[in-house]
Amino acid sequence: RKQVKSSHFSVVYNEGVGGCAVVVSKKIERLAVNRNKTKRRIFSILRSTTPPNKNCVVFVKVKITNVPYKDIQKELTSLIMKV
Repeated sequence: RKQVKSSHFSVVYNEGVGGCAVVVSKKIERLAVNRNKTKRRIFSILRSTTPPNKNCVVFVKVKITNVPYKDIQKELTSLIMKV
């Protein structure tokens, strides 16, 4: 199990069958609409960047609803490349 962190995310990786999960707590985003939007944005990035033989869990640490998509993509891609 390997963990990498950034200012917005914490990503935990494990070897195994490919699959990803995104965790956005109510403490970070109170409204379910915003939590789901955040999850959809992250899943769309993970589909193209995650290796097929790794399991990953992405924990969102701060509110990113107003962060531009390109910035999120750049940060997540750099985290995934560290693994």
